[in-house]
Amino acid sequence: MTDSHTGRRLRVTLGSAVNPKRIEWWEPYWIALGALTLLAGREGLGKSTIAVHWAARETRAGRYVIYFHSEDSREHTVVPRLLAAGADLNFVIFIDVQTEYTENGTVILPYDLEALDQLILEYMVTFIVLDAATSAMSSTLSGKDDRQVRQYLEPLSQLAARHNIVILGLVHFGKRDGADSGKLILGSIAWSQVARSVLSVALDPDSGKLVVTNTKGNLAPRTRSVEAHIVSTAVVIDGEQTEIGVLEWLGETTADARDFLSGEDGQSNRDVDDWLREYLRAERRKATDVFQAADANGFSKDQVKRAKKRVGVNAIKEGPSWFWQLATIIDGEVEEESGAAHKGAEPPHARSLAPLLPSRSEGVQEVLPSPREQGSVHTPFTAPLLPKVCRDCNILLPATATGDQCDECADPARQPFRPPVERELHVVHDGRANRTPQRTCPYCAERLIHSDDLADGYHTSKGKCVRAHRKEPA
Repeated sequence: MTDSHTGRRLRVTLGSAVNPKRIEWWEPYWIALGALTLLAGREGLGKSTIAVHWAARETRAGRYVIYFHSEDSREHTVVPRLLAAGADLNFVIFIDVQTEYTENGTVILPYDLEALDQLILEYMVTFIVLDAATSAMSSTLSGKDDRQVRQYLEPLSQLAARHNIVILGLVHFGKRDGADSGKLILGSIAWSQVARSVLSVALDPDSGKLVVTNTKGNLAPRTRSVEAHIVSTAVVIDGEQTEIGVLEWLGETTADARDFLSGEDGQSNRDVDDWLREYLRAERRKATDVFQAADANGFSKDQVKRAKKRVGVNAIKEGPSWFWQLATIIDGEVEEESGAAHKGAEPPHARSLAPLLPSRSEGVQEVLPSPREQGSVHTPFTAPLLPKVCRDCNILLPATATGDQCDECADPARQPFRPPVERELHVVHDGRANRTPQRTCPYCAERLIHSDDLADGYHTSKGKCVRAHRKEPA
């Protein structure tokens, strides 16, 4: 059915025509390829140090990373952190915007999304860090408005899906306590709703260690918590040694970042764990009875539900009711007290001190290099056609769209978004990397090179060489 006034029509796709794909984990249960992930925590805990650690890991694999930053100095903070984390700086891309007024303008999203899309293709970028997530957000959009946050984040999610890459955004928690990380993030709840994964960072006051937990994971089969701390390492800068903090993973833990974000301390966790273990020791109990007994003993429902994971309790449904029963571990399998084994279930106190690297363990698919990653990172390729987007907000338009605006931006009652004109993304680098793309002038077919490598009279600022051409492109 077609609307004769707007040219819009419904396009039907049968489920049988959709090719299902498995989730590829860049970091098991935490960071999925092709999705937007948020790293959240209170100020000063080391979120940027964690992001730098992951970015460095990607560069050591010979893949390009784009690093947006707005809170820290590039020369004094970001690059020294990358050096300390062992990053190959030849694969780290910082982006400024070149205009007629400045060489160091900032990227504005979603306005610059199409240019960013092309840059990802040109350098075959596999990892993007937004430190902070609002660093490239247009000043016309509010981080407190649900619809405007979605205008910013949804195109980024689609960008990650199109290229099957990681986009990691850093967000801050407010000062209030709570176990719901979505409500703790400053601004709109849409920040956590659009992201497929939210990793929360909290400080364990007893041990002084950081605890990182996937407090929201639409794609993850289970919750995963890992302890870490930041240690100092020496880096030589300007001929002198400087101490820089780097991340060190300590292994998986039964602690949960939400326990510390909610204001609960280690002793209160141990109290509720001991109570629940003793309450279920004699026999299994109805879940509703557990909650009532917990309330009578001064424990909240949320505290008991988190203790359920730490203690190792099986939830069993019989008819309309749920029952809780203690689990034991026999030969690596979780068994109920009655002896009925649940093969494949995760031991309640499983702890691994292995490094946080993608593996085939625990049923996680190993992230193998894609065909584009196995060869040279500079191998020429044909760029696919980019989808049509709204000229104002860069939201994807349907394939049948006849105009260049979405319905909302085309509404006369809405003040349109008018970004500055004549913007061109300019990659800042030091000339050490072999990054010259194989492009030719559309007029004379001569090969073009980057303007900062200008040696033989060619440049790429306008997509053609400096020779005067009067004929039209071939």
